[in-house]
Amino acid sequence: MEWQLVPYAIPLFVGAALLIFTAFFALSRGSTLAAVFVAISNILLAVYVIGYAMELGQTTLQGVLFWARIESIGLATAPVAWFILILAYTDRRKLISTFNILLLSAVPVSTIIFAWTNQYHEWIWKDLSLERAGMVYLAAFKPGPWYWVNSTYTNLLVLLAIVLLARTYVRLPKLFRRQIIVLSTGLMAPVAMYVIYLIALAAGLPLPNVSWQAYAFIITALIISLGVLNYQLFDIGPVARDAIFDDMDDSVIVIDKRMRIIDINPAAESTLGCMRADVIGQNVENLSLGGEKGVLGKYFNSKETRDEFSIDGRVFDTSVSRLARKRGQSNGWLLVMRDITKRRQMEEEQRKLIAELQAASNKVKTLSGLLPICANCKKIRDDKGYWHSVEVYVRDHSNAEFSHGICPDCLKGLYPEFYEEEENNEETDGTT
Repeated sequence: MEWQLVPYAIPLFVGAALLIFTAFFALSRGSTLAAVFVAISNILLAVYVIGYAMELGQTTLQGVLFWARIESIGLATAPVAWFILILAYTDRRKLISTFNILLLSAVPVSTIIFAWTNQYHEWIWKDLSLERAGMVYLAAFKPGPWYWVNSTYTNLLVLLAIVLLARTYVRLPKLFRRQIIVLSTGLMAPVAMYVIYLIALAAGLPLPNVSWQAYAFIITALIISLGVLNYQLFDIGPVARDAIFDDMDDSVIVIDKRMRIIDINPAAESTLGCMRADVIGQNVENLSLGGEKGVLGKYFNSKETRDEFSIDGRVFDTSVSRLARKRGQSNGWLLVMRDITKRRQMEEEQRKLIAELQAASNKVKTLSGLLPICANCKKIRDDKGYWHSVEVYVRDHSNAEFSHGICPDCLKGLYPEFYEEEENNEETDGTT
């Protein structure tokens, strides 16, 4: 195979280098699922772009056909990687299963197989030949039936990805919306260029008969690079914003592994006195609570993961938990602030009540145990060995007070005259 450098190939090589750089740069900024698939898709696109650059420099039909087959590997599979990337970015990870990936890959794998066996059936390229246009040799062919199947499938995946992004756009904060615009623009570039290419062919416009779609992927790489550098694309990914998160009474703040706030719920907005759009992307240490900065940063710089603090007379129980990924890697933190003001007030009231009851209990004196009492005078001996009259002892060891009187038996023995008079009075009262 003979090859020569042509001007059309130079921007393709530059674009391929940019795609590869973007792939590794995305991975270096964070090994999230979205970053992994943007790296995969960019590598696959680079395979296609390099293959097409090499095809443009070929001078034989055999060489053109070989590199066209190489191109099919990247061109057929990259849209699937892009679609999975969008599923991951829009938090539809449940759909990313092995079965679904194999199902999505059915058409691309068939396309690659048909491309490498095209000479037997011509389902991809019919009547393939080599034409010279100036200093460039271009492949001339009629699209086979599977060529249109793959093209339709590719565009369908791209359009479906844009629909998913559009649905996510309406419910996300400002920063995430900018990210979605970047992603959508990047996805639309190859589709727009492909449509322009088909229109040019149909209208017979004097454009070089090259695949402008390959150059569109360079635009895609530039747009994605802009997103990575300026909008923290793939560093900060959107979090599912369902009713459970929004309706929680507890204040919740989601923080990525770079200590940046990536989401807060309405309860946190109320507690912090700020808007979600104003704090997304900020470092958590810059967050102000009750006019004081750095209050929350201490939870991430020490082993302490639970604490209480007060804001404007309200008490919050704060807990920090790691958002763990596979193999124990941390993907960020979840900070939850629960308003426990009423609970603390009730606990304080309960503490005061217990203290009052304890104080009252200390004042209460009770009699218990074995009491040594004199068999004759009935005095009682205390713990120190002193003898006291019954009334004195009982008074000192309880809250009882004595009032003195005389029982009938003692009255009869000591004062018989009063006893007889008392009896006569009772009999007289009984007969009247």
